[in-house]
Amino acid sequence: EGTIVESKVLLTEGQRLHIAEGPLVGFDGNVVKVDKHHKKITVRFNFDGNDLDVNFSVQFLEKNAVLNTMKA
Repeated sequence: EGTIVESKVLLTEGQRLHIAEGPLVGFDGNVVKVDKHHKKITVRFNFDGNDLDVNFSVQFLEKNAVLNTMKA
């Protein structure tokens, strides 16, 4: 039986992320929305010149996913 621990990563709009695992591994994106009430973030990725917004639950993010904490 496993345990899921909620993330304590603090994210802000404009923050740059690098995806380290999963189907988007290797992609970089920018946080465009932080929904603290629903504990979700929206990250914008650029695929072949097209922007795509992807929603993530913050409970599954890790600190090492953050590339740059400076505002874009």
